[in-house]
Amino acid sequence: MKNKEFTFIDLFAGIGGIRLGFEHVGGKCVFSSEWDADACKTYVL
Repeated sequence: MKNKEFTFIDLFAGIGGIRLGFEHVGGKCVFSSEWDADACKTYVL
């Protein structure tokens, strides 16, 4: 199966689980949003 390139935004990002899946199938994240300070720390690791 060929991956299609697409862009997406990651709202309510949490620790980035959805982002990893989307990037794995050809997506490029153009914006992330998360309010929880602990989740933000984990997300950037």
